[in-house]
Amino acid sequence: MTWGISLVCKNKRIQITVGILSLIVEFVSGMMISYLIFLLWKEESVLKDILYLGVVFAPLFIMGRILNLSIKANMIDKSMQGIPENIE
Repeated sequence: MTWGISLVCKNKRIQITVGILSLIVEFVSGMMISYLIFLLWKEESVLKDILYLGVVFAPLFIMGRILNLSIKANMIDKSMQGIPENIE
């Protein structure tokens, strides 16, 4: 979520601050979840599969949606200002 905020925000200082905070949060949460997956790896557990899907595929899907929405919002913003999208 913070990744999407840092993309859409216009203020450079806020972009950098939110970006660094999101990297720290992602790193810490990734380390904790990786440890849980490692503990459950030798067992046949549904929890292991749920954690793996939640760690790998859910963030990719959410980031893709946020990026798609921010690109659409940027295109709408340009069209409202009368700026041509393709300048040749």
